[in-house]
Amino acid sequence: MALTLKSKRLRLAMNIGEDDKGKKRIRSRSFTNINHNASESQCYAACAAVASLLTGSPEEFTLVTEEVLTAG
Repeated sequence: MALTLKSKRLRLAMNIGEDDKGKKRIRSRSFTNINHNASESQCYAACAAVASLLTGSPEEFTLVTEEVLTAG
């Protein structure tokens, strides 16, 4: 069995305030076509840089990887 990296995606969740009931309002943005060789620290730095340009405060950064499992 072999795993082959198919894609990476970054997801940024931003806290943009509270609704009238006091519940957090979260807005997310996803970015695809992330370089397969990018390390976790590079992905985090990219998220932090993009988050500084967006409205709200960073709530969560997520790195999603999709891998294909093949026989042999």
